[in-house]
Amino acid sequence: MDELALLQHLLQGVATQAEGLLAGVGDDCAVLAASGSRDWLITTDALVEGIHFRREWASWEAIGRKSALVNISDIAAMGGRPRFCLVTLAIPDDLPVPAVMEFYCGLRAAADQFQMTVIGGDTVQGRKSFCASITAVGEVPHGRAVYRRGARPGDGCYVTGALGGATIGLEALQRRLSAATYGPFIERHMRPTPRVAAGQWLTATGCVTSMIDLSDGLLTDLERVAAASGVGARLEAVRIPLFPEMSPVAEGWKRSPIAIACASGEEYELAFTVAGAREYAFQRFLPAAEKTLGHAITRIGAITQERGVAVVDPEGRPLELTQRGFVHQFRDA
Repeated sequence: MDELALLQHLLQGVATQAEGLLAGVGDDCAVLAASGSRDWLITTDALVEGIHFRREWASWEAIGRKSALVNISDIAAMGGRPRFCLVTLAIPDDLPVPAVMEFYCGLRAAADQFQMTVIGGDTVQGRKSFCASITAVGEVPHGRAVYRRGARPGDGCYVTGALGGATIGLEALQRRLSAATYGPFIERHMRPTPRVAAGQWLTATGCVTSMIDLSDGLLTDLERVAAASGVGARLEAVRIPLFPEMSPVAEGWKRSPIAIACASGEEYELAFTVAGAREYAFQRFLPAAEKTLGHAITRIGAITQERGVAVVDPEGRPLELTQRGFVHQFRDA
């Protein structure tokens, strides 16, 4: 059973509406109405040793930094500004306090970078593996949060930055390949860049109809947008931006660069849609925005009435992509 199916089982009979709740389960953040001109964004994410990282891959400082960054990315995906976080740690018996302090220093560095304040949490004794669960709180102008559910046929489909580097970095770590050779890829995997400024700018344009951050892979995450919006998407393979120097590495491993880019998890770029009627105006804004933001924003396809997310070659033929991203799996019996 995958995580979506498990959630559907868990939420049967559970109240999903409440006073002040603008959006609950099913998006990057829950959205709560606040007093005045803002709404609150609340998200939580966990990093579990053995699933998301291994001790030999990186310093505890780097792991702590990443634990904050992946939560900040969820706030970016709603167009928000990070404000606060709570930190819950399960600390195994064999992990010394100095390592925990190093983890916390990394987390604090990431929080300080985005002007977040740590306001609480919990620490408990674990047994075999370290786990960090972070709850992040952000804010967004009232009524301006961008959801997954707003895409419509004819909208343009876009992505920030470039894709594929995180998967190369993860495989380099798993294979224990040289950091001197694979350093930029490892850095991409261990130290993602939440697109907070981009998310806020995109929201402010008034052109964006849906948005998600790419934590599980371009195809998997766009399928979530499509399902929430009741639409499909058609992506052009030649337009999908590839992480620098990824192609020769992938080809040396006898892998398709496009296949890697489409399924690469933990990229933490933003995928979003732009209203068809506003695309011309949006395109006029882009050059100045890209210069200010410091990264590319690329149109990779369009939203369709036909369900499903397809990637096509220059002749319009669908590519057979067997791997579409990462989804947690659970035993159902």
